[in-house]
Amino acid sequence: MSPLDVLKSEAAALRAQARLAGKAILHSAALEQVARRHGYNSWRACVSMLGRASEVAQPLESPAELTATRQYSNDVLGSP
Repeated sequence: MSPLDVLKSEAAALRAQARLAGKAILHSAALEQVARRHGYNSWRACVSMLGRASEVAQPLESPAELTATRQYSNDVLGSP
């Protein structure tokens, strides 16, 4: 489960608790509250930071894989 999925689950639980207490809140408001609890300015900031972190965590292709799958041609420059 990704960090964003964990926070979304936390927001769903917060929303359920609020509903049981008779104070229904929107899902977006729950997401904002969860983001602020975790130190982000907003849900959008949270998604931006955690999304960027997951991109960095992705394994990079090795140079051999990059050159093996890419073929270059001189079509743009024209052949002599």
